[in-house]
Amino acid sequence: LEVEPPITETAKRRIAFYEKQGFYLNGYPYKQPPLRKGNPWIPLMLMSWPSPISRETFENYQKLLYERVYKSYI
Repeated sequence: LEVEPPITETAKRRIAFYEKQGFYLNGYPYKQPPLRKGNPWIPLMLMSWPSPISRETFENYQKLLYERVYKSYI
């Protein structure tokens, strides 16, 4: 689950909501590719369920997201 970093009150509330549902915020750096040419990459964070994920698992998920979900944007 992609979420904005807990900087704004809205982002903090959103993360807290998902944590109440059993999700875990993983602290690894992650960026969403721009969905339009010329836009910057967006710093986000990934949440996982039902437990936190290892760095290796995070890197595998990130690769999968980039290759399958965002492939036409990269």
